[in-house]
Amino acid sequence: MNFQLLDPNEAYELVELLGEGSYGSVYRAKQKSTRNNVAIKILPDSGDDLNSLEQEIEFLRRLCSPYVVSYIESFLFDHELWIVMEYCAGGSVSDLNNVSKSTFCEPELQAIIAYAILGLNQLHLRQSIHRDVKGGNILLTANGWAKLADFGVSAQLTDTLQKRNTMIGTPFWMGK
Repeated sequence: MNFQLLDPNEAYELVELLGEGSYGSVYRAKQKSTRNNVAIKILPDSGDDLNSLEQEIEFLRRLCSPYVVSYIESFLFDHELWIVMEYCAGGSVSDLNNVSKSTFCEPELQAIIAYAILGLNQLHLRQSIHRDVKGGNILLTANGWAKLADFGVSAQLTDTLQKRNTMIGTPFWMGK
């Protein structure tokens, strides 16, 4: 994987923190040349995780689908990995549900689930599985499209059976 070794601050301006997780932070940013919004996931370069991060980035790069958050580019700079992706202005399904303090109506849920299934179909056509489908990993665009995101724990179906059977993901969202 070829990361750009340039200073990402030359191309992007961080605007606001969207969220923080155990692996890093996600920001809304502006691309300086176009003024378009993007999402940037910033992860510390611990060295050990670089291989798995390269796999996630390569996976995103290959996966072009209107039902999956688009990868734009990535930078390795000053001991940080910046992954630049499509910005989904609607936020996650979980965030929207929490902020509105109400549940989605049936037609809204049908649309979200339909988009998520179309995204999962794209993964399965590429012999891949997501392994962490949940409201926080389904993002909504400004136009109301739902897109799958966060492929950090996805697996190729051609990987060993042992890896596919590993318990990974978010327990609350796992079925039996």
